[in-house]
Amino acid sequence: IFLAVGVKPSPIFKKSDLPMGPDGGLMVNQYLQCTEYPEIFGGGDCIYFKSQPLDKVGVYAVRENPVLYQNLMASLEGRGLQPFNPGGDYLLIFNMGDGTGGFRKKWLTFDGRLAFTIKDYIDRKFMNKFQQIEKKKRYKLSNTIVRDTVFFLKIHNNSSARNTDIKNRKKELEAI
Repeated sequence: IFLAVGVKPSPIFKKSDLPMGPDGGLMVNQYLQCTEYPEIFGGGDCIYFKSQPLDKVGVYAVRENPVLYQNLMASLEGRGLQPFNPGGDYLLIFNMGDGTGGFRKKWLTFDGRLAFTIKDYIDRKFMNKFQQIEKKKRYKLSNTIVRDTVFFLKIHNNSSARNTDIKNRKKELEAI
């Protein structure tokens, strides 16, 4: 037997007089914007999704993330916003901390090592995906720095080609 009291949003919303849901989370609309201050966005366990209250589980934060990113960028660039769709049912697996887990998906519920193994596999696969993205970003950045350094040395040593090469390099960098 264990007691799970749930996730509670930070009291910062109450202290700031921002609109809150009954759970104390920042009240957001379908675009994940604060209902009274559209320049404020929120996601994850700290929000109250006005049109459909959501359980405080990580799957919603994961689903909200790309929409939140798109809407932040769209807001900065003056483009239209994308509505968030919470999606359907989700898989829930608790890590019990002892190499076992509790599994629930619709009508199927079980616990034990198999539940933990499934959770561990899903979590590792998820984290590996983001680690690969970070590796690619670092590789691209380091290659850009090396190319730019070589380019700089090349044009510095050959001043007659400098203006044409600078214009061409600027076009290349804008295409990245």
